Amino acid sequence: DENITLCEDLLCVCRCMLESKRVVYLDLPKYHYNMHNQCYTLAPFSESKMTALDAFSQIKEMIAGTSRKAVDAFYGLFVGINVSLMALDPGGLNKETASLLRRNIRNHLLTCLRSSAPLNIKLNSVLISLSPGLYYFILTGVRGVKGLRSIINPELLK
Repeated sequence: DENITLCEDLLCVCRCMLESKRVVYLDLPKYHYNMHNQCYTLAPFSESKMTALDAFSQIKEMIAGTSRKAVDAFYGLFVGINVSLMALDPGGLNKETASLLRRNIRNHLLTCLRSSAPLNIKLNSVLISLSPGLYYFILTGVRGVKGLRSIINPELLK
């Protein structure tokens, strides 16, 4: 549609890029996302409908929400890796390594708890933050107790 403004076009392209899995670029002068007599912002077409500032603020909000989810997922995985590294060799880690892993877990604990990390990672990270000694005690004593196997990753206990 020739009546679409640059700002509406930019907002739509950004939204399509964020929500698409695969992107293919065609330089044909066609737009497939317009509805009948409606622009992407669901308002009648108008040259002055959306200003650059409006488009910028909507794009900023859209990207901020998406990036926050990605950052939370990353820190959930990061804490999970630190928990797994602490569980590899209970009591065998040197003090510097154990201290670094524990500090990483404590620094990102709240983000991990808010993320979509598995429950066993969340429980282990809380336990390590409170008392690494208790964590190692449970980890080494859990081999004969089946009830605690759901809390600690069973792959690490083999």
